[in-house]
Amino acid sequence: MLAAILLIGVRQGSAHADVTGVEGSAYGYYLNVSIFGSPQPTVGPTPTVTLPAGGSASPITATALTGRATAGPAMFFTSGQLNVSTLGTTGASGSVSSSTNIQTVNTSGQEVFTATSVSSTCTASEGAANGSTTINSGTLQTDSGYDANQDGDYTDVGEHAPVNVTLPANPAPNTSYDGHIHVGTSTDTFRYVFNEQIVNPDGSITVNAAHEYLLGPTSVGDLIIGQSGCGVTATPDTTAPKVVGTAPTGAGIAPRANVHGYPPY
Repeated sequence: MLAAILLIGVRQGSAHADVTGVEGSAYGYYLNVSIFGSPQPTVGPTPTVTLPAGGSASPITATALTGRATAGPAMFFTSGQLNVSTLGTTGASGSVSSSTNIQTVNTSGQEVFTATSVSSTCTASEGAANGSTTINSGTLQTDSGYDANQDGDYTDVGEHAPVNVTLPANPAPNTSYDGHIHVGTSTDTFRYVFNEQIVNPDGSITVNAAHEYLLGPTSVGDLIIGQSGCGVTATPDTTAPKVVGTAPTGAGIAPRANVHGYPPY
């Protein structure tokens, strides 16, 4: 005859840790460049917002009516209005979200990246950190063209017209394009990375809507457009399991009786 079945009920600790700290930030654009080997004044980051250590349940925002980043005669970035925002809370359901939105990229008409708008966003919680980028009506000039006689027809020997590519509205993380710009008889190279996503050592995420790596030889440096940052710090769950009951209660069962009739678990 089988002995009675003994079942033990267990209550475990919470499945999620409490968020005890938050990191959130966003800015519109930043330029750090050297021209012909000479460092130029850094532009930005601007406009910019940063979460306080304790977080903020209401969005912290900043706005600039226009954007402009130049170095000497070179024009690297211009835009219409820029809006940046961040918010974050601590506790059991704590999280962070940050975003940037930039209207009318390339109002000067002299830059290689053009869009009616570009935005980045990120979120972070105890479980994960994620980000994305949206580009509306975006194009990138990967070759500025070569017009030796500067007559605008690109028909002479060795000349060629500019090359433009259409950008995806929602580029995959770290979508990259290489390009070059002809300046007189010299050629400068660059790499543009869209929806650049960087997971930092502390688990936070940085999302750059666009990052131009200026590779020289004339211009060397970085142009970052639309950066969002998100991260949280969580306290580990240290609640030990606890027995809350047994079924049956054990009345009439010998202390050393074998238990049968139920799959092991």
